[in-house]
Amino acid sequence: MLRSIPLALRTTRPFTRVFSSGSASSLADSTTESPMKKIWTRPLEPGVLPAYDEALAYIERDSENKRAELERLRKQTNPKASVEVLEKLEIESQINLPEVRWNFKQGQMDLTKPVYRYLLNQRWRKMGRLDRLMERVYQMSVIPDVLPSIRPNVDIRVNFSAAAKLTPPEIIARSRTPVHRKRLASELSDVIPGLFLTPAQTVEPPILVAQVFHVESRLYTLIMIDPDVPSTSTQSFQNYLHWLVPNISLSATSSAVHIPSPESPEFATIVPYVPPHPQKGTPYHRYVRAPSPSTDALRFDLRSFVAAHGLLVPKGSSLIEDAAKEREVEEGGGIFLWREIWDPSVSMIYNRILRRPEPVYGPPPKVDPYVDEHGNKPKKYFSTPWTTRCPLVLLHQGLSRCPVEQTPR
Repeated sequence: MLRSIPLALRTTRPFTRVFSSGSASSLADSTTESPMKKIWTRPLEPGVLPAYDEALAYIERDSENKRAELERLRKQTNPKASVEVLEKLEIESQINLPEVRWNFKQGQMDLTKPVYRYLLNQRWRKMGRLDRLMERVYQMSVIPDVLPSIRPNVDIRVNFSAAAKLTPPEIIARSRTPVHRKRLASELSDVIPGLFLTPAQTVEPPILVAQVFHVESRLYTLIMIDPDVPSTSTQSFQNYLHWLVPNISLSATSSAVHIPSPESPEFATIVPYVPPHPQKGTPYHRYVRAPSPSTDALRFDLRSFVAAHGLLVPKGSSLIEDAAKEREVEEGGGIFLWREIWDPSVSMIYNRILRRPEPVYGPPPKVDPYVDEHGNKPKKYFSTPWTTRCPLVLLHQGLSRCPVEQTPR
């Protein structure tokens, strides 16, 4: 879930829209204030099934005992338990309640409560979405080509449905991606990691939703790079920076990625979105979004930037931490990728948006060992005097002397 002529940012079109989670498929909807909120009711009346009544009573007693223990620890002047232990106990006191489970299944989550953040985190990690993402990240060699390693703790969703509708019709008309339809992303509102998108679908920036699992606001940096741009000088590949937005504030209740407008002072700190433009004659390109950014769009070294700016996520970000103690750091953040390959619409992107000549790459010409420095190729067969071949005749025929008065052929 990512090389050519350096990018001139002044020729690109900055995208000024402010993204909001309202137009994207939300990861979790907190409906505590919704007038249409549904309320859980018992499926069976008391006395209909005694075993069910006893199970509910047991869950209630266990929840009350844990809540009493939680209150006792909170009232201590110098509590021995850490904040993580207190939060764990609070989660255990609510996680088995039928009402909590029912609200979570219905999407009626209050993410200010640790139990709902925990359930949402577990669903992301254990229901296959994170597994599929990491499978594609390793299969497509994003690790180690882009980053040496990563342990995601941010669920990133990418929505290109609205952006695809803003693409000029003449660019869409030239979109002919040579990829089987089974490998193309069919659902643009929630793109599956690793699938192919057409360059015409990604001319405008997507709507991003980044679901984190900590209640306090923390700053993140959004980076989008293409690690598959050819380099003629090194005969290899290099990174190309497509998008950089620092200082994005995210929390469990605020998952929309907001992009500064050109009028705001923060706009000077970002690199505006540059649409993907896989070069002609190259294999497919991986477009990677990861939390971290440099000033040079070409030859952008993500590893060095992450190390230089300390773009790491505080340890234990899935639960509430003790803000008073010094925080350790570990690998974290989020990652996402999709793939694109050249089609005729890329030529329109170079002409109308990037406004520079389109490069064309291909395999190096085959060297002919029989061509001299002037480009001339000698004849396959040519005549030589007989005398130059005489020693060979002596060897093969065993003659005692060379024939006399032979003329050249």
